[in-house]
Amino acid sequence: MATPQHARLAESEADEPRTLAPAAAPTEHADSSGHDASGRPGDDPYAVPIPPALLASFQQPIILERMGRIVRLLAMFDLIFSLMNVLARMWPAAITAIMAYCGYVGARMFRRDLTRVYLFYLVFIAIVRISVTVHWAMVPDVSMSAQVFLVISSILQLVIAHFVWRFYSLLPTTEEESRFVQFVAEHQSGRGLV
Repeated sequence: MATPQHARLAESEADEPRTLAPAAAPTEHADSSGHDASGRPGDDPYAVPIPPALLASFQQPIILERMGRIVRLLAMFDLIFSLMNVLARMWPAAITAIMAYCGYVGARMFRRDLTRVYLFYLVFIAIVRISVTVHWAMVPDVSMSAQVFLVISSILQLVIAHFVWRFYSLLPTTEEESRFVQFVAEHQSGRGLV
């Protein structure tokens, strides 16, 4: 049977913030009274109470950090292929290499301006791919495999541009928010601040 005292205890337990680590189990260093070597009963030095509002504020930076990894990877692929084109003496590819580098740095530093440059580049390339696909689809002498390749590459370009757009729309708008996102992302990825 629940007493008013039990009800108050249950309410107080529900209001307690979550912790980073579970409560410490008795160790081999604990004596029969349940005290560990530090002398504090049941204290885990690594258990830090975290208010739920603070946990919610860390959720978006963690999502951004994960999305940023993918955007950096995509930008790195663009950068490598653009540099390969530059080495093949296709000098206009240097502009695309610069835009891909902006995407890489923008995703790494969570900067909207640099990510916007990369997003404009991706949208422009997607429009060009779609127009080339439509043009070659109307030419009767083009093989079916070439048309399928063009359609697949156009769809893939649109998916990449859409993903970068989603990342861009979640980026912080102020420098203070950007620093907070960087701080959380550095600690989430295990790099930490040096």
